[in-house]
Amino acid sequence: MMDELARSYPMQRLLQGEVGSGKTIVALRAMLAVIDAGGQAALLAPTEVLAAQHFHTITSLLGDLAEGGTLSAGEHATAVVLLTGSMTTGQRRAALLRAASGEAGIVIGTHALLGADVQFAELGLVVVDEQHRFGVEQRAALHAKAAARPHVLVMTATPIPRSVAMTVFGDLEVSTLRQIPAGRAEVSTVVVDAKRHPSWLDRAWQRVSEEVAQGRQAFVVCARISSADPSPRAGSSEGEDLARTPEAEPATAVEDLFAELSSGPLRAVSVEMLHGQLPSEEKEEVMARFAAGDTDVLVSTTVVEVGVDVPNASVMVIVDADRYGISQLHQLRGRIGRGGHPGVCLV
Repeated sequence: MMDELARSYPMQRLLQGEVGSGKTIVALRAMLAVIDAGGQAALLAPTEVLAAQHFHTITSLLGDLAEGGTLSAGEHATAVVLLTGSMTTGQRRAALLRAASGEAGIVIGTHALLGADVQFAELGLVVVDEQHRFGVEQRAALHAKAAARPHVLVMTATPIPRSVAMTVFGDLEVSTLRQIPAGRAEVSTVVVDAKRHPSWLDRAWQRVSEEVAQGRQAFVVCARISSADPSPRAGSSEGEDLARTPEAEPATAVEDLFAELSSGPLRAVSVEMLHGQLPSEEKEEVMARFAAGDTDVLVSTTVVEVGVDVPNASVMVIVDADRYGISQLHQLRGRIGRGGHPGVCLV
């Protein structure tokens, strides 16, 4: 990859690796190489939760450099900024100015990066995380913001058929991370047939309580936000890849299950909920508390599907798992077992 970044023509590469294999670190290394050569890098993420996590991860890895340090290029080459749709006008204006002036070397954002008012001084590398969540035209819109054709690095654990075809016909080179970080425990998957065996669901909540009692944390994932939503919207960040089953019973909602668990089987532990309709600041606060270990159980939509890294989370309960596609279930399952404890996914 470093050799390709040094060539006179742009890199087109797919970075494929298992969930939690370290794709973000590899992407950061590529971004720093481009910055060191005088360019800028843009990292496109599908959700605000993931974009914020990338921002916090990269700024913590770079330390003082993220605030405006330098490698050997411009004065503020390694400065990192975040751009999302929910930012205030002042925050957005400041981020746009830093990107356009070249003061920010790394710009991390959601679909907000695709806006017509987003400009770069010298865009040299486009990194698309969870590439399967973006359309061809969306990715091309970001490439078009560069004066010259930029290097492109797309990352995913579940490449879509089009990307696989491009690798076969030579339009996209492939790098594969074949190992996960040392010390990672395996994740087992257990099917809980609550319709035939209602007592199994009681046992699932008991298992969650047991994990929390050992100092660990849990995710509970639902397919929709409230009972007012008839079904997840196709193409939304919280409804993509869901199987369409109009004849089925309504899916369990986050708000309903949160209330049920908080006053019922999980009343003895700390439970919070997270979904895309919460204000941006509240979402960040909820996620920060969960990441810090202040919250034991997080009841959420699939907004946690990609990129969320909480090493202490060891169990996930996916409610109405039949509403999801295989790639989405795989991504969700990858949120647990990222530390040294074995993970269990109850579907």
